[in-house]
Amino acid sequence: MKLVATSIVSVIFAFASVETVAANNPLQGILSTLQSSVPPEQYQLFDVAIKSSPTLTAQLNELASSGQLTAFKVGERSTLPPTRGPFGGYVSGTTWAFTPTFVQQQAKTRYYDVVMPDDVLGNNMVFALGELAYRTKAAPDVEAAEQVLKAQFAQNVAAARQASQPINADNFMRESIALQIRNTASGFIQGWNDMLEAAVQDNGGKVLTIRQLVSLTMNFRYRAVFMRAMRLPDHKLNFANDGRIEPNDANRDAIANALKTMSVYDLQ
Repeated sequence: MKLVATSIVSVIFAFASVETVAANNPLQGILSTLQSSVPPEQYQLFDVAIKSSPTLTAQLNELASSGQLTAFKVGERSTLPPTRGPFGGYVSGTTWAFTPTFVQQQAKTRYYDVVMPDDVLGNNMVFALGELAYRTKAAPDVEAAEQVLKAQFAQNVAAARQASQPINADNFMRESIALQIRNTASGFIQGWNDMLEAAVQDNGGKVLTIRQLVSLTMNFRYRAVFMRAMRLPDHKLNFANDGRIEPNDANRDAIANALKTMSVYDLQ
């Protein structure tokens, strides 16, 4: 009887320990909640992605610890927070929302039919989470910049009314859209670098060769933006020797210019 009681006490302490870890590690708490609410194959895509990139893990831990990220929610559109576009993965306050279709589309997929034995496929979920991590962290700065634009527009409106001139919102709209596109471009750079780190892990910790980098780019869901940015006559995207994209203005502008010429993506 004493042995049984001891076993029960051990189980209670084990559960208490798990709860304490979740409380002290907000990201783990977020993942535990996600795991209990989605099918195993969906949770696996998140879990593997986060474990594949130490940098992504650090980014998510920082956001969770600061309260900027409180939940991952997967569900049909009718159950998710509203969004202003056809997005399958997006930020809504401190919640990251995903449709089941979007989650499944992030699985590693071979898009290019040329196969080599040392190919490393892009982990699309790593990229998506890295992009959303950048967007979440940058949100206060983007909002502040947006408020500056609105204040300037309000002044222009007041001046136009006083002078009995027509109100022209074109410049405000262009600058507001450009602000959002530049933010998305910076998020794409962070997503790529996180995904590259995961690819290096998949490659046994070895830096990818040029051929492997080409294969990684071709077998990556959001490849069209990067391929377009590499081909633009001006503001061409540049990669470092190890495949990283430096988060500088030139590379941001290269991706932003590519985004301007393409359809809206499902990631916001």
